[in-house]
Amino acid sequence: MSATATVVSLPHGRVPPHNLDAEKSLLGGVLLDSQAFAEVVEIVRPEEFYRDAHRKVFEAMSALFGKGQPIDRITVKDELTALGAFDAVGGDEFIDLLDKIVPTAANLAYYAKIIHEKSLARRLIEAASTIAQLGYGNNAKVMYGFTERWWRHPAAKLPAPSNGSIFTDLPLQCTWESSRGQAGESGILTNFLGGAGAKPVNAERFDKFREELNRVFPGIAGKFDGKRAVMNWPEYKFTRGSYTCPLVGQYTTLLKVAGEPELGGRLIFAGEHTSGDFSGFMNGAVQSGNRAAQEILEPNKTEVPEAA
Repeated sequence: MSATATVVSLPHGRVPPHNLDAEKSLLGGVLLDSQAFAEVVEIVRPEEFYRDAHRKVFEAMSALFGKGQPIDRITVKDELTALGAFDAVGGDEFIDLLDKIVPTAANLAYYAKIIHEKSLARRLIEAASTIAQLGYGNNAKVMYGFTERWWRHPAAKLPAPSNGSIFTDLPLQCTWESSRGQAGESGILTNFLGGAGAKPVNAERFDKFREELNRVFPGIAGKFDGKRAVMNWPEYKFTRGSYTCPLVGQYTTLLKVAGEPELGGRLIFAGEHTSGDFSGFMNGAVQSGNRAAQEILEPNKTEVPEAA
């Protein structure tokens, strides 16, 4: 008897795209004309078969092809038996079915393309589902302008010179100077907010920031020039958050998945959040960029040095 299809759960009881007739017709056609396998194997891979039994049969055919052996019902049965999969795929009854399902091997490439396209559709659905389930974090950046870089001024009477960088348990969380190396006396501090502190970013939050900052740099509240620029991704209607922020269990299960090529290597991903080692950091961006370059250049076997 034939094995049961492996069904992936989708919302509303829907079944992922597949075509079992194309899968059976392809396998049966190869039994009729094993010479056609050389063309088929360039189009479809074993893991692209929807039904597990069909995948196992195709794996057996691939193994025979790789060893330069003929592909027919006898050799396929022997290979499946050697792999311990003959009974699992349905035994003699299933092989008999494949052997009789198509009268000609003329359309095998067409069947292979159907299987490949259905597999691609399933992978796109899976990717979209994974993206929808990801956790997303909140963060906002507010750049404040000051008439002078008070954090460097001796009149601030700080214990030591400051470059404007703060990491504190105050609600302002952290700041850094964005005007380093720029000419003139005026300066800019960037306030980075995360979590609940990143929303809402409103006028009340702006006023509190000046009060909190004045506790760190006494006298700076009077140096604010009234200019500010707000970057608040959670409030932008086309984004779900500032960054991906994996929920419990997602970091280990999704580690490096965001950097895996798609479309048979034709779609390459890079960026700090595709790095498994330095996710969210600039060295992760460099590392993933080098990896992506290597994947693009892979046909030429050109080595690209890894990021330090």
